[in-house]
Amino acid sequence: MNNTIIVGSLGRAGSTTLYQSIGQTIQYNLTNFQDNLKQCDYQKKCVYQTHDFPPNNLPKHTKFIWTFADPYEIVLSVLNQGKKKGVNWVEDHFDHLKGNFDKYDNIFNYDAMRLEKHFDEWYKNHSFELLTIKYRTIWKEQRKLSRFIGNYIDLPMFNDREDRFSKLDKGEKKKLEDTYGELHNKIENAENFKVW
Repeated sequence: MNNTIIVGSLGRAGSTTLYQSIGQTIQYNLTNFQDNLKQCDYQKKCVYQTHDFPPNNLPKHTKFIWTFADPYEIVLSVLNQGKKKGVNWVEDHFDHLKGNFDKYDNIFNYDAMRLEKHFDEWYKNHSFELLTIKYRTIWKEQRKLSRFIGNYIDLPMFNDREDRFSKLDKGEKKKLEDTYGELHNKIENAENFKVW
């Protein structure tokens, strides 16, 4: 095996776990986070992580995996991480997604991370081979994922997320549904695992 692996995602969708697991299992170098795929050098035997939008093309030796999750979970996970890690973490996360950090305080009413734009641009055919996979499917489809990469991938034990959505009051749920409901439905209807 002598290729380059890139793991991208909507953010808060398992990409860090997958990126680290791939690098450790197949002993590829873990690179710095890639904010701009157009400027990436795509070195062989390296694993890259990104939240960037798709590039127009990629070198033939690359394998791209893009993970995604329910937008309600993503938004609530980002808010939770913000409480734990502080505003600098949130600002960095928004920068990675090319989001609007100035709208962070209004995240229930505005798709400040541009999640729907990311999904619409990623979940389709590209000029390069792409695997799209839902967060929880990463563990269920470990064999297929390993086959796509070309090597068995050892994953940590699955640790399901806390159901934060059910703990919201009716008003907060309605705001999230009004803002992210269309994307929620797109993701519900998307295939769990797909090679494009």
